[in-house]
Amino acid sequence: METRLEIKRFPSTLLVIVLALVAAVVLGGALGYTFKPNSVTTAPARVIVVPEGVWTSANEPCVFVDKQKQC
Repeated sequence: METRLEIKRFPSTLLVIVLALVAAVVLGGALGYTFKPNSVTTAPARVIVVPEGVWTSANEPCVFVDKQKQC
């Protein structure tokens, strides 16, 4: 009677995939933390209406977009 020795290999491909996913998540979190904005504004945006004579093109150039002046 012959016997066979079966060697059960460790699934190295699965290990490599899991390590790659963990590395991607850690790297993404570190880069996200590094490049996050310095401050977060929680207040609503405000629109300030400036009379037309206050700003001149010498101070700040303005352009008209959709019939609205944007400086």
